[in-house]
Formats: sequence, structure tokens, C-alpha cells
Amino acid sequence: MLRTSRAVTISAVALALSAALVGCTGPAQTPRDTPMSSGGATSNGTWNGGPVNRDQAGQIAVSKYGGTVKNIDSDTFQAAEVWEVELQNSNEGRIEVKISKTNGSILKTEKDG
Repeated sequence: MLRTSRAVTISAVALALSAALVGCTGPAQTPRDTPMSSGGATSNGTWNGGPVNRDQAGQIAVSKYGGTVKNIDSDTFQAAEVWEVELQNSNEGRIEVKISKTNGSILKTEKDG
């Protein structure tokens, strides 16, 4: 009886371990609101990746125009979802930059009075 009980326990542990290891072989999971992109802003403000999050939009704007980020809001521009990045002390003074959430392209730049 003891031998059978020990064999069942060992089998159960082996099954649990193999099930746990199978779960470890899949792709790494990321939070839903974090884009799965290895891209980044280049020195001329272009984006070499996919979807853009709030922080990345700020990086794109600063790399293109310089200055510091004052505010970033989610917005819509010409039916496209964009990040509206407000910069101060940029090469062009205080400006708002509309950046596509889809691909990081700069859609519009305007002076912010």
C-alpha cells in the first residue's frame, strides 16, 4: 500500500512539473496597453517601429523639435487616433505636435500661443 501511494505521489508531482514547464515555452506576455515594438525615435523624429505609446510619442517630438514635454493627451485628428504632444522651449518655441498612434508619423505641428 505504501509503495502504491508513493508511486501515485511521484506521478502527480511529475505531471504537475511537466504541465508547468509546458506553460513556460510560450511567448512572453506583455500588458495589453504596451505596444509590442522594438522601434524607437530616430534623431530626425521618425519612428522605426509599430504602434506608439504616450512616452514614445514624447520621444518622437523631442527628437524632431528639441525642447521638453509639457503635456501629452490622447486626441483624434482627421479620423486618426493621435497623441497631441505639447513642447516648450523647442526649436520652434512652444508647439503642439500630433503624432499617429498607429505608426509614429508626425501629422501636424502648430504654434501654441
